[in-house]
Amino acid sequence: MAGDGDDTTVTLGSDIYARVEKRADQSEFDDVSEYVEYVLDSLLTELEGQSESAEDDEEVRERLRELGYLE
Repeated sequence: MAGDGDDTTVTLGSDIYARVEKRADQSEFDDVSEYVEYVLDSLLTELEGQSESAEDDEEVRERLRELGYLE
């Protein structure tokens, strides 16, 4: 995951960084950056999936309206 493209720096508050660092230390990741990249990628993938699911649901509702099953 790390190194998939150009790197960009993100600034975190010290309290958030300490929490992230603690969790990263308890994981299999080599450093905090790898851990943060993994967590953000996982969260974004989940959120994007939810967005697609909501769009799919709306398409189904629209199709049911067109067929006369919903008003």
